[in-house]
Amino acid sequence: MNITPGTYTAKVKSYQIGLHEKTGTPIPKVQFEFADNVGETQTIVMHMYMTQQSNADITIKNLITLGLNGDVLDLCGGLQSGKHAALDTTKEVSIVIENENYDGKTTAKVKYINEVGDAGPGFGKVLDNVSCFNGISFKGDILRIKQELATGAVTTPQTQTKTNFDPNEKLDF
Repeated sequence: MNITPGTYTAKVKSYQIGLHEKTGTPIPKVQFEFADNVGETQTIVMHMYMTQQSNADITIKNLITLGLNGDVLDLCGGLQSGKHAALDTTKEVSIVIENENYDGKTTAKVKYINEVGDAGPGFGKVLDNVSCFNGISFKGDILRIKQELATGAVTTPQTQTKTNFDPNEKLDF
């Protein structure tokens, strides 16, 4: 895959969430589809991280930009299509792709996700709906960040809490 760095209009082609093999932290993974600068269809995958509160906030903002419906937990189980999926697969977004040098190799990487026209700045096993996050919810963070985006006011982050998770319990978001 040889993608020229730049800004492209893209849509979510697929998504899933897993846990980092070593740290056990959630990693949403999103595959974008877009036309490159010569009009050929390309795909690129972005791994998002939630290892620190600042990373979780950035990831949640990115997921909201991608049309997140509900909680990050709704990404469990993988792709559904359309506006009623966990991520809106019909929504166009702007992605900024840059080259990244790692371990002697240069690869293309999604650096930013923005609304179209906005100029702002190790993946483990795939989890199903039952095992996803072991009951950790980011709903409070999602609501806080949506409020920040709507009002421009910055609030204090909530910390994620692990609940006594019952895999048979229906979660109401």
